[in-house]
Amino acid sequence: MFDTICDTVPQDTSLPTRVVRLNILQKVLDGTIYNNLPYQFHEERNSAGEYIPLRMRRPSVRYALCRIVVEDSVALLFSASHFPKVECADGELAACIGNIVSEARLNEVMIDAAIRGSIGSVAVLLRILVDKIIHLSPI
Repeated sequence: MFDTICDTVPQDTSLPTRVVRLNILQKVLDGTIYNNLPYQFHEERNSAGEYIPLRMRRPSVRYALCRIVVEDSVALLFSASHFPKVECADGELAACIGNIVSEARLNEVMIDAAIRGSIGSVAVLLRILVDKIIHLSPI
């Protein structure tokens, strides 16, 4: 049945098979996989009076189960209470790295990356440029 629905999704034949597959999986994740089916669920007969098979009809209820599973799984990885803590022997360095993580909103970036990567691949680049470290001593 899934392949039958996938066959209704328009495909660009110039793209690699992997891209087409990722496009279909993205449609499953965002709930638009059924948009290309020509009939609503309640339409049992077409204008000629012929029976419309279920495989040609959109579902009567759309439930974003795939998205719910992905978001719940990702929340277990990177939500505020599950995000990894910075551990370092140097307390000042740990505080500095913690500030960078906080200011960069790294947990939100990681959540977004994990959701996007659930259908394929994703990469996150975090680049920290330090020009000069200045240690201030109390006067």
